[in-house]
Amino acid sequence: MAEAVYELVNPTCYFPKDTFGAVPVTVGFMLESEPVTVSCCLQPRRSIDEKDRVVDGMFLAEFRATVLSRHDRTCPLSGVDHSGLLDVAHVFSWSDYPEHRADLSNVLALRKTHHSAFDRELFTIDEDYRLCINPNFETQSDLLQWTIIDRAGERISIPHDSLKPKYVAQHNMALEWV
Repeated sequence: MAEAVYELVNPTCYFPKDTFGAVPVTVGFMLESEPVTVSCCLQPRRSIDEKDRVVDGMFLAEFRATVLSRHDRTCPLSGVDHSGLLDVAHVFSWSDYPEHRADLSNVLALRKTHHSAFDRELFTIDEDYRLCINPNFETQSDLLQWTIIDRAGERISIPHDSLKPKYVAQHNMALEWV
């Protein structure tokens, strides 16, 4: 199943030369180790020859929209609620765990700055969704001080069962400072 999910995450879409308008498709992804399918329509960005190919992030756009919707389009740390300023952050990293790329229980919506801080292991969350701060995290930024460091130990508000606690626990085991 992981190979199929990987193909969906990195789709190569072929459209016939005269394709104009939406193309109905069904995509699948994993939700808590269970396959889920979603029907949607893909809109080709341009008409292309049959031999040409378009590598597109169309599935990623649908996945991102689903994640942001599940998280009320809001970063639980900063309160930012503008979708253009939010990222989909993976507990198991995108590059190291391709089998979990499209797993909705492996992601949360974070402001871009907070996503970078999470990926750089400046903070994490525990299995009860409490903030754990890297003791070496120092900043002059009022924003990071207020939204991360000052909130150490605080439970962040994320939808119930949106993250698999065992994923968070496994992620945190790899962090030397936790």
